[in-house]
Amino acid sequence: METFIESPRFPVNIVNQAAAKEKQGGGRPEFWEMVFWWTRKPLASARAVLAASALPADASASAFTSQVLRAKVNMRNEVENVPHRENPNPPPEWRERFSKMKVLDPFAGFGSIPLEAIRLGFGEAVAVELLPTAYVFLKAILEYPKWAAERGLGQQLVKDVERWGRWVTEQLAQDPDIKELYDPDVAVYIGTWEVKCPHCGKYTPLIGNWWLARVSKSAEGEGEEEGARSGFFSRLAWMEWDNGSVKVVDLNRELKAKLIKAKVNARQGYVEVGGKRYSVRKPNVDAQYETATCLHCGNQIRYYLPRLSRHSLEEP
Repeated sequence: METFIESPRFPVNIVNQAAAKEKQGGGRPEFWEMVFWWTRKPLASARAVLAASALPADASASAFTSQVLRAKVNMRNEVENVPHRENPNPPPEWRERFSKMKVLDPFAGFGSIPLEAIRLGFGEAVAVELLPTAYVFLKAILEYPKWAAERGLGQQLVKDVERWGRWVTEQLAQDPDIKELYDPDVAVYIGTWEVKCPHCGKYTPLIGNWWLARVSKSAEGEGEEEGARSGFFSRLAWMEWDNGSVKVVDLNRELKAKLIKAKVNARQGYVEVGGKRYSVRKPNVDAQYETATCLHCGNQIRYYLPRLSRHSLEEP
């Protein structure tokens, strides 16, 4: 039997727009901020694929868009809202159809597919995941809230999580080995891999992007120079390598300005303000060619020896 996802009436453009809005800064689900996960799938596309795979080809496209995807589309066929923030409300006959089906996600990751299966009302959703971090996250996002909601304990669960979250944070803040990580003045920590350089023997971070913020208010591209933008920026900040440590350059704080008129070229790595040029490092790791540059000695690191867990100058 042909399903709705195979039908030419499946609103792929609307689904793409909904997914794109979700991946943008303000559209991300709040719980995504708990743990960073590279391959996390948008909830909107997970919901659309699940529902469309379970519905017949002659399903109503308008009902699918408005009641399942929950997208608000204007006259220009543009999605105006962030659909995943609203629970789906499928027609009764569709909900009954979903309730008789089971969903198995053998590579669940952080659970976009099983979460949307639960929200759509599928009879059963099973998530399988090998990595311990993702497994615990799935328990917290999928299993415990559902268990509490079915027993009328949803608000109590929220209070308990807040209470024990504060307790854990307080305990960690008193631990002499890691209490510096809980400095109230620190907003966020950025982690990076590091490898031992076979040339100088020092450990070098692998940093693919030195920029921290590049927020424009009214910046436009420069036609004569690829990658350059000129205009007003509300935030310009990046990291610098400082003889074995990383420091932050906050240009707004340095210039004591809320708006900075600047020319920024992220590709070539510089910022120009009032005739002064600031340099921003380029990435010292190239994942495509599996090479890196040591930040200490400047030499290239090329080969990795898995058995010895170290890098080498020569090809193994």
